[in-house]
Amino acid sequence: MSSKFQFYNKRPPIPKTDHVVIIGLGKLGQEIASKLRELKISVLGITFNVIASQSDFLDIPLIYGHNLVDSLQLANLETASSVIVVTDDDIVNIETALLTRKINPRCQLVIRTNGDTLTKNLGRLLPAAIIIDPYVAAAEVFTGAAFGENILGLSCWQEQTVLVTQYYIEEQDTLQGLLIAEVAYGYGVVPIIYQEKSEDEPIFLPSEDRRLIPGNLLIVLATIEGLKAIEAGNLKPKQWNLKIIKASSKMSIFDGISAIARIAGCPLKTATETMNNLPATLPFKMYYHQAMKLKKMLQQNQIESVVEQNFSPIS
Repeated sequence: MSSKFQFYNKRPPIPKTDHVVIIGLGKLGQEIASKLRELKISVLGITFNVIASQSDFLDIPLIYGHNLVDSLQLANLETASSVIVVTDDDIVNIETALLTRKINPRCQLVIRTNGDTLTKNLGRLLPAAIIIDPYVAAAEVFTGAAFGENILGLSCWQEQTVLVTQYYIEEQDTLQGLLIAEVAYGYGVVPIIYQEKSEDEPIFLPSEDRRLIPGNLLIVLATIEGLKAIEAGNLKPKQWNLKIIKASSKMSIFDGISAIARIAGCPLKTATETMNNLPATLPFKMYYHQAMKLKKMLQQNQIESVVEQNFSPIS
């Protein structure tokens, strides 16, 4: 047979269904298999190279063969949930991906490539597949790290590398003094974890009205463009105002002042002067989602308001 099942160290049997097939067991493939096993996911490995050591480097079933078609037939590909193709040979990866899609068009297909042009062309050929160039991803991690940031991990989504980046807020930091809302909408990142002090419990998906001060920790999802913007302090301009028309009662005015100061991040004095002179436009620009959130909060307090776009500078 051109393909055979390896029984080194009494490997488990080939899975029948809902398994992940990893094709290519070099260093990258072995690392992927190890991570999947940690998650208790059923894994099958296929390799076209003789493994130098027959020790049980991974406790997974393994198919070794020289013939791609025979190997895929042994792998129960028709019932696999995902196929990850990570050999060092782009031609083998392309051939494997096309055969896999023909055998099982429903499985999640992940393909490694070694060139940007090939990645784009393969993306057109297999639009439903996830195509990753590890060298490009690694380059973006190194670039992010060059900014002095702690890159915790990465993921590829819609042809973009998304970096999980950790910031410790310091004096003179480009994040220092900003609301989390301003970090999110101004730099185009997604804050996911906030910690006020090292001894405090981290908060997952923190409230946007928290203001960052030295000593805080913030973890965000960001593209390399987002990290560059943070490094340079290039906040997107705020272009939205809130025109407050009327409040139903004095209690509404009191609650409105608090909401404005918290969500818009403006001085309490400015919020008070605005609410005491209705109708009035809050002289403090916001990002669109920030303004809409404030409008909704005021509405709950029986305060009528309108979000307006304004390109002119307001102090």
